[in-house]
Amino acid sequence: MQPTVAIDPEEAQRVQNEAIAMGDCLVLWTVYERPRDFPDRYVARPHVVSGGYSRPLPVHLEALTLDALRAMLPAGLGCLERMFGDDPPIIETWL
Repeated sequence: MQPTVAIDPEEAQRVQNEAIAMGDCLVLWTVYERPRDFPDRYVARPHVVSGGYSRPLPVHLEALTLDALRAMLPAGLGCLERMFGDDPPIIETWL
């Protein structure tokens, strides 16, 4: 996994708003519980989906608790629960 830069909630909202403004893409925020690169944290990683392709963005949110991480996500998102076949650290996705 590529190293990413931690961002704050305001920057996360900016990332979300820019995607909405482009009009043809969607940002998915995948939430992980203690991934390998952050064994003591919850992490949300954004992916942009556009034109049938998905690409990760080089940023992430991180927190010590799931509730704290959820509070950092951009406003107006809806939660999709973990799907069968997701990697074990994935607990949910927000879009």
